[in-house]
Amino acid sequence: MIFTYRASGIDPQTQKVRNVTRKIDTDDWLMTIKRELMYRGASSVVERDLLPLLESDSLDELASCVHGLYDTWRYGAGTAIFELAMFVWAKHKRGECSARVWATVLGFTWQAGVSGMLAAVKLSTNQVIEMFNAAPKEVLFNVMSKGKGEDSTFAAYKEMADTMVVYRGVSTGMSHQENGFSWSLDIEQARDFSLRNCHTKKEAPGILIAEIRKDAILCAFDYESEIVVNPLIPKKNLQKLFLEGKALKEFHKRFDASRYLTDAVHPANPKKQIFQL
Repeated sequence: MIFTYRASGIDPQTQKVRNVTRKIDTDDWLMTIKRELMYRGASSVVERDLLPLLESDSLDELASCVHGLYDTWRYGAGTAIFELAMFVWAKHKRGECSARVWATVLGFTWQAGVSGMLAAVKLSTNQVIEMFNAAPKEVLFNVMSKGKGEDSTFAAYKEMADTMVVYRGVSTGMSHQENGFSWSLDIEQARDFSLRNCHTKKEAPGILIAEIRKDAILCAFDYESEIVVNPLIPKKNLQKLFLEGKALKEFHKRFDASRYLTDAVHPANPKKQIFQL
């Protein structure tokens, strides 16, 4: 199976937008990590430790192994953890590893910190939904919540109401605003992502607010209060709030600062500052 990883971000040295594109051939991936120096010699760990764990049900050990590989790759081989995810997905599709194993890898790679999300791999909406639906929720929801109580995230999910309000931080430069997978139960997290998603001074940050049904939730994570939402299930009461006027001018003046000072106003409460830092 061949996949393409694409992502954009600000280069910390040049402060300019940098695009990353990389092809992933899951059939050749084991040979690739042996050939290329960027993988930092981790092929022995993959062969010695990871491959046997993919055939077992030792999920805690598997999660620890994947986490260790991520720490090895995160700065020198930023796409490698996502290549690993595609490699395991191909094995699962062939029936070579269990749904529980796939759920463990998916849960970690979707939330793999500074390198972004599995969403950076160019996949169709239906493919992403298939990946989440293939993972048992009782495993998937708790991959990133170890040490916070047994089944903490899945238990919280089971107690959720049938409908809920979610938030998403976007920019005018994004083509997939309301149809994106990643939302949050925390409006402050959406606020921060709206700023991060602005890559040029031509873009304006914004927050989307929507009501979703519980059955639209593909996954929930403690980290960033993220809710992965099935975009094919209609949302209700969608609102789009973007900075404009004087507030947007102030944002653009401070665009290169490490923190932004902006002041969009919540429509239901004129005194509440959504973008306030």
